[in-house]
Amino acid sequence: PEHVGLRAPDESGWAGTVRRVEHHGPERLIHLDLAAPRAALVARLGEGNRAVRLPRPGDPVRVAIDLARLHAFDRTGARLALEEIRPDE
Repeated sequence: PEHVGLRAPDESGWAGTVRRVEHHGPERLIHLDLAAPRAALVARLGEGNRAVRLPRPGDPVRVAIDLARLHAFDRTGARLALEEIRPDE
């Protein structure tokens, strides 16, 4: 979750929708559903991420991911190559 960042809906990145927001002290875990590639993921927003307005369930967002640290798997548990994962910019 620490390598996933949120952006405004009009910025570049993967399009997603906020499913749930968990409050854990100064951190927030943002559960997201991505449109394409169809996936679910979690972003962690800490104190250093104050530039982003805290989203609410149902809000559209754009997601930025540090691809060097990304590990993605399909439903069977097989690892996906980076070429199979592209943002819908």
